Amino acid sequence: MILKTFKMTITQTKMKHLLLSTTMLVLILSIVPIQLLAQQTETVQLSLTLKEAQEYAVQNNLQRKNAALDVEISNKKVWETTAIGLPQVNFTTNYQHQFEIPEASLGYFLNPNLLPAGVPLTRDDILNAYQPSEPIAFGVKNNTTFNVTATQLIFSGPYIVALQATKAYKKLSEISLSKTDQDIKSNVASAYYTILLLNEVSLTLDSSLINLKQTLAETEAMQQAGFVEDVVVDQVRVSLYLMENSASETKQQVSSSKNLLKF
Repeated sequence: MILKTFKMTITQTKMKHLLLSTTMLVLILSIVPIQLLAQQTETVQLSLTLKEAQEYAVQNNLQRKNAALDVEISNKKVWETTAIGLPQVNFTTNYQHQFEIPEASLGYFLNPNLLPAGVPLTRDDILNAYQPSEPIAFGVKNNTTFNVTATQLIFSGPYIVALQATKAYKKLSEISLSKTDQDIKSNVASAYYTILLLNEVSLTLDSSLINLKQTLAETEAMQQAGFVEDVVVDQVRVSLYLMENSASETKQQVSSSKNLLKF
């Protein structure tokens, strides 16, 4: 009985260890993917100067990419229109194979060589001298033809107008691209300097908050000692509350200004 109880105790202990090990394994397997996911979704922050930020914005701005595509399209259009006035040479070839060539016969003809010589001719002799003609083929079995044509536009009013229009379109596209670049750089500079200014304001407010909190603590201590009235403490608290609101609003403005740089 004692041995049986001892065996049951050992078995229960093993089961507890097995359950504990299984639980730990499940926890480890559940934590590892979360850590990997956190590592994969880690955001990379860029530290850019004003010039680098402007160049980055110009390279990645969608409006600028569209303007660059318009310039490329206008260049292709100019070449396309110019090619209309260039000499055109066309070469074509055609090959034809006839499996069955159509043939036609010209009918029967009298062959003098078939007439008997030295005897009077009879009707049958003349009829027998007629024989069918050889069939004549209309065409050849294999036929290849070549065709070369050359054209040159001497003068065309619509062509000149179209060429001038495409060149004007190209120039407008280039001007639009240049203006887009300038606007992007100007907007980036404005947002960049705004962020710098707001950062300085935020740092100043944080420093002032530290001083004002210290002032409030000192004022409360003086109020408890009876050297300062309650109104003075309330005024300091109100000032601290207003400054905390200003600091919070400034931080929000910094965050909003940074979002302006996300092109």
